[in-house]
Amino acid sequence: MPATKTGLYEGLFLLNPTKINSSIQRATEIVERLLTRAEATTHALYKWDERRMAYEIEKQKRGFYMLAYFECDGSKIAGIERDVHLSEDVMRCLILRGDHIGEVELDLAKKAQEESQTAAKLEAEQPAEPVADADVEDKADDEATVEEASTEADQDAPDESTDEKTE
Repeated sequence: MPATKTGLYEGLFLLNPTKINSSIQRATEIVERLLTRAEATTHALYKWDERRMAYEIEKQKRGFYMLAYFECDGSKIAGIERDVHLSEDVMRCLILRGDHIGEVELDLAKKAQEESQTAAKLEAEQPAEPVADADVEDKADDEATVEEASTEADQDAPDESTDEKTE
């Protein structure tokens, strides 16, 4: 039986923030479970960002991003992507070969992982706050944009009172 060839990979996982309640610890557990099923060795796994997306995915306007550096047999990548497709918690993933990743990048990722773990511990110690509806924030952004547009339109419109005086 031929030896399996493992490689270094970089994976960006987009999680549904309402399913994980924007919890770093919960998001880490979900991604670790996906990687463990693929028999991957995780070098670093941390919260990359939580932000508003350019377009809705699964009726969500916000996304929670986790970045992972891991070693895995190349034939197992399809299994990770299949598991993501079947998961209700993970909306998308992008996995790239890590040929471009050096020791410096891995060291920086490990430091970011430590910071993420510290944030998760602080998050676990604080009392749970009611989850804010992300749509409320998005609607406020949309209303502000509408108000700005109407103000600009009012400024660009010709003044009707001056037109009447000239006639």
